[in-house]
Amino acid sequence: MQGFKRVLEKVDHFTQYTIMYQTYHTKDRIGRLSKYSFGNRVDAFIVDTNHANGLEIHILDDLGYIQVYNKNSKRFITAMSGRPSQLKKYYLDLGLNIPTIMQQAIKIAFNRNDKYNYNNI
Repeated sequence: MQGFKRVLEKVDHFTQYTIMYQTYHTKDRIGRLSKYSFGNRVDAFIVDTNHANGLEIHILDDLGYIQVYNKNSKRFITAMSGRPSQLKKYYLDLGLNIPTIMQQAIKIAFNRNDKYNYNNI
């Protein structure tokens, strides 16, 4: 993931992050978002990408999608279909076991990306 620097911590309070509040960057990605059908949110992580606007919240769902929000403004930045190594990195960087539900999501994302090339939308 471009700019993915460091996973800082896992968070349990991520329900206040919603796609309703979008950034300008999101409007450039309408084609990508229209193809995605997000699943149930599973985990969220605070990520430092060294971006000028600060830290990000990355929310992972049970279909292997990643929603990215600005931590402070709670605005939606982008979404992506996670690659297996990318989805594993959140847990492994913190020394956590990958939950069974995320292991299944990793398989779903791999198959989807392989079939539809979603990483290049």
